[in-house]
Amino acid sequence: MSQFTDIEIETSENVDINLSPLIDMMFLLLIFFMVTSAFVQQTAMDIKKPEATTARDLPEGSISFALTDQDRILYNGDPISINRVRGIVARQQRRNSRPVVVRADKGSRTEALIALIDECKAAGAKNVSVATENRNTAGTD
Repeated sequence: MSQFTDIEIETSENVDINLSPLIDMMFLLLIFFMVTSAFVQQTAMDIKKPEATTARDLPEGSISFALTDQDRILYNGDPISINRVRGIVARQQRRNSRPVVVRADKGSRTEALIALIDECKAAGAKNVSVATENRNTAGTD
């Protein structure tokens, strides 16, 4: 008859999970999503927009200007002159055709608003809109 004996096998290797490739992949995904995401730039000043019943959400990736109640034009929160609007819009339109949204304060003059819209259209903007508050949801904040 045969006898069975237990044979112990010892290994000197430690089994570890290498996390470096996982961390590298996470950083690559993070960079990818940061580069491909669209950032909506809000104006720095509080603009009291007029109300309308046909108001819709702002399109993503739009070029946004603000017109204050003192008829100052803001782009990315910085005050600019009317002379710079055409260059900014033309530079953005060269990359790809994007809509322009003007956030005009209720107290701004119509003349200043029309001048801003004219400069945007002269720069090649096909779609220029004026931002409004939805009358049905205004004041529910």
